[in-house]
Amino acid sequence: MANKTLTKVGVISLGCPKNLVDTEIMLGLVNNSGYVVTHDQSEAEVVLVNTCGFIDSSQKESMRAIFDTIRDGKKVIMAGCLLERFREDNIEEKMPEISAFIGTGEITNIVSVLDKVTGYERNETKILDYFSTDFELPRYSTSFGSFSYVKISEGCDHPCTFCIIPKLRGKNQSRPISSIVQEVTELAKNGINEVALVAQDLTAYGHDMNKKEVNITELLKELVKISNSPYYRLLYTYPGTITQDLLDLIAKEEKILKYIDMPLQHSHHEVLKDMKRPSSEEKIEDLLLRMRKTIPDLVLRTTFIVGYPSEKKEHFEHLCEFVKRHKFEHLGVFTYSKEVGTPAGDIKEQVKQRVKIKRRKELMTIQQEIVKETNAKLVGKVLPMFIEGVNPEKGQIFGRTYRDAPEIDVFTTVKGTADPGDIVNVKITKVKVYDTFGEIV
Repeated sequence: MANKTLTKVGVISLGCPKNLVDTEIMLGLVNNSGYVVTHDQSEAEVVLVNTCGFIDSSQKESMRAIFDTIRDGKKVIMAGCLLERFREDNIEEKMPEISAFIGTGEITNIVSVLDKVTGYERNETKILDYFSTDFELPRYSTSFGSFSYVKISEGCDHPCTFCIIPKLRGKNQSRPISSIVQEVTELAKNGINEVALVAQDLTAYGHDMNKKEVNITELLKELVKISNSPYYRLLYTYPGTITQDLLDLIAKEEKILKYIDMPLQHSHHEVLKDMKRPSSEEKIEDLLLRMRKTIPDLVLRTTFIVGYPSEKKEHFEHLCEFVKRHKFEHLGVFTYSKEVGTPAGDIKEQVKQRVKIKRRKELMTIQQEIVKETNAKLVGKVLPMFIEGVNPEKGQIFGRTYRDAPEIDVFTTVKGTADPGDIVNVKITKVKVYDTFGEIV
């Protein structure tokens, strides 16, 4: 029988921040149960690989990570979306090299699964519920500094034709407000000063509970009351579920950063209809105007898909004009990926890959000019910045202003001294397309 105190567990976490939260929850439970979590894969005996199954490239990356780890002589526990994607194909029987499997809705069972892999026997394992009223689940941070993601709901109710997330994660399920407040309270006590709230559809939070008092606006009102409350950043909002009440709250509340990530996917009404997106071209135009008017210093990040099967040349030209008109501070462009199991994946006529790549390049060139113009206006402005790193040899520090989200956007490099985790005011003195430079004031 294996001795759990001698079993070292490593981790490979792939995919989105929501997946990372699952990883940290599982590692927290593992660490609290007597196993040793290690960041040195060479000394790990068992490796938890939390996979991504969103698109073809992420699936290949996940499989490489699994088999590279097995070839290194490690036992592998496979978790995450890739497992859910191929569960109907009996992936567990077809891949006997993998020691154990744990699905997206089973993450709190990780200790029991690990015990079976190692042969450890314990009297009882308490199974905790991620969606309980009281947040009992420990978090084992895999990031450095004073930032953390907090997942407020799981799954998605939207039928977007290009996306397989509802199949992998199920329908939208929101956590109780009290559970989220409790988690953030603990994070704040541990020095976290910035929290990114994440979900597949952040602004649909609470809709599944059918209670007027449970929604993203009411949640934020409770979060900002926390003693030494961190700053809050909103990632993955939906245009169809953003309310004016939410915009008004963001505008007036200091602790809610004036930054919204709102994937739009396209601008033309015909493509939006084919994608089964829940918002029309007219509603998106109205929303963007209201967002800018309500929150004058708002930073908007969005993403678009080019080369969707029904996207014609005129549709793409419409998208280019839309981007030029609205001047998004941050923009990501993805070429459409044909995915098995999605309605769009069954469409026979697909846009040629070379056309997709050309369109992406053209749209990103437009965005680069917008960023040049937008960033040039920052010179001379003073902005608060979250310090993430120090370069004492050059007398420099680097970090992110409210305009930049962690692991997505860019750093600002500043002359001066400070410690990671500090929040300082910096004056922007120089810009280079995407990068900004300044000094502490």
